[in-house]
Amino acid sequence: MNRQLLPLLVFIVFVSCNLEKGKEITQSDYVDSKALEKSENLIEERYYPENESTTQIDTVISGRQLKITVANTFTSSYVKNEYEIDGIKHIDNYRDSKKRLIIELSNEILVDTTFIKKDFIDWTGNDFLKTANFHSYWFEKIDGDTIELFAVISKPETDWVFTFSHYFDLKSRKFKVKEHVDGEM
Repeated sequence: MNRQLLPLLVFIVFVSCNLEKGKEITQSDYVDSKALEKSENLIEERYYPENESTTQIDTVISGRQLKITVANTFTSSYVKNEYEIDGIKHIDNYRDSKKRLIIELSNEILVDTTFIKKDFIDWTGNDFLKTANFHSYWFEKIDGDTIELFAVISKPETDWVFTFSHYFDLKSRKFKVKEHVDGEM
C-alpha cells in the first residue's frame, strides 16, 4: 500500500511547492515553449524585391544610330498585399519603381526622363494607383520615326492591370499612350 501512495505524495509535494499563498495553478502557467514561439510569429512580412536596386537595359539600333536605355529602379515605397492563411497574417510589400528612359540619336540625347506610375493617372485613375505598382517598361520596336515602348502597371497578385504602348515620335519628340485591351497582346 505504501508503494501506491508514494506517487500521489510526490505529486502533492510538487504542486504544493509551486503554489504561492493565494495563487491558483492554471493550465496557462505551464505553456509549451513551441506554442509560445508560434503565437509570437503570427505576422509574416516580406518585400519584393527584398532590397532597393537598379537594372539597366540598353538597346542599340546601329543602322539608325539610335540607342535606347531603360533603367528600372526599385524604390523604398511599396504597395501592400495582406492576407491570412491558417491564422498567420501575411504582408507582402511590393516595391514600386521608377523608369528612366534615355533616347540618343547620333550621340545626341533626345530624351532623358523618368516615369513613375502617377504619370499615367489620367488613364488608370487614382484608386487603382493606390494599390498598384509600376511593374514593367521596355523597348518593343521601332516603326518609321516612332519608337514603341511597352508598360505594365498592375495590382500585385491580381488580374487588375493597365497595359499600354508608350510611343515616342523622333521628329516631334512627343509621347503618346495607347492602352492595350485583352486580346491585343
